[in-house]
Amino acid sequence: MDDRPPPPPWERLVDLVRAGAREDEIAALLDGLHTADIAAAVEHLLPDERADLVGLLSLDELVGAVDELADETQTEVLADTDIDRLAEMLDRMPPDEAAATVERLDEPRAEAVLALLDQDHARDIRELHSYEPETAGRIMTQAYLAVPATATAAEAVETARRRSEESETVHHILVVDDHRRLLGSVRLQDLVSASPQAPVRELMDRAIVTIHGGRDQEVAANLMGKYDLEVLPVVGDRGRLLGIITVDDILEVMHDEAGEDLFRLAGIGADNPFAEGTMRRAYKRLPWLTTTLVGGVALAAVIAYFQPTLDKVLALVFFTPVLAGLSGNVGIQSSTVTVRGLATGEVGVGDVLWLIRRELLVGAVIGLTCAAALGLAAYGLLGGRAAAAGVEDLVQFCAILGLAVLGGVLVAVLIGTAAPLCCHKFGADPALAAGPFVTVVIDVVTQTLYLGAATLLLL
Repeated sequence: MDDRPPPPPWERLVDLVRAGAREDEIAALLDGLHTADIAAAVEHLLPDERADLVGLLSLDELVGAVDELADETQTEVLADTDIDRLAEMLDRMPPDEAAATVERLDEPRAEAVLALLDQDHARDIRELHSYEPETAGRIMTQAYLAVPATATAAEAVETARRRSEESETVHHILVVDDHRRLLGSVRLQDLVSASPQAPVRELMDRAIVTIHGGRDQEVAANLMGKYDLEVLPVVGDRGRLLGIITVDDILEVMHDEAGEDLFRLAGIGADNPFAEGTMRRAYKRLPWLTTTLVGGVALAAVIAYFQPTLDKVLALVFFTPVLAGLSGNVGIQSSTVTVRGLATGEVGVGDVLWLIRRELLVGAVIGLTCAAALGLAAYGLLGGRAAAAGVEDLVQFCAILGLAVLGGVLVAVLIGTAAPLCCHKFGADPALAAGPFVTVVIDVVTQTLYLGAATLLLL
């Protein structure tokens, strides 16, 4: 009996396309297949195969699949789609999804497509597209329910019933004044249970959390998590209501941001490395690895400079990898904690000294523990062979080694914490400073301190 789980549905679709199956066979499999599985199949096909599959998709299947594709794959698929079909796709999308799709088009094609749309729909798309990428305004939707504060409960319920099809949510109804300034929100269940003639103004909750359209999308995610929100209203200047951000929007943001930070921490520099070609992946990784290469050359220069010391005290060479590995890992830990704190809003620019002091205390505990352990290990390892390794006083050597470890760990903590904070201060992504860059700088600095201190104290 075969206990292996069945392959995912998209693998069967990929096999059919690559085998040159008949269109009716592929259509039969597509029928009832989730758009996420269709998107997965598109991601795993070669460009020519991908075009064959996309050509067989219905408009609804294409709209759903495009939204699930990685950015670069989505750009390629849209570039191969004719203008009329693009216009039909955008016409079926809510404004926020349509704006994200337009972003993947070059300017002439985008203008040509928008010219074919209903004027109101095109205006909504242009308004969303006017916001900077990765801001609250770019991910908000204008499909929301709002009623004037002067409305009654019965009128608000009727508005929810009439516009339920076109709204992202009917459970939370926003309350605005005559100038569409946001005053509060009211739940549908409160409206239904209230007297039909009760004024909405008396039922609404005035303690409402909002975000400006120009704020970063990560701030929106943090607010929704902190206050356990299902809907986050987006406002403009003077509190005018612009749209809402829903939970599904934020889940996508959190998924994208987490993946982006993870890839940047590792120096991969890709949005979806599984869906990219060999040359593109190599091209994106090379700049980060060049940093490592340059740092390695700098480290080699440091070691070459202290060659006379190493010739006289050969034992110093034995523990160079230990110091490099330990300080590098401690630095990455500190930078990861800092990047995560900045991403979630738990750490701000005003918390710099607090965070550095906190991480230095942790580093001191780690450094003292590792220094004592390495000193004892070095004493046992060298033993009666100390003189042959250029060590005249073994106790002194072990003490210097322990001090080098402590100093290296503290330096690593300081650099690993300060580098992301500096990037955040000057508007760069903190994750850019937390990968290979931190490791390289820490290696060069700690090895310089280690060999410099040994030269001064042993010779």
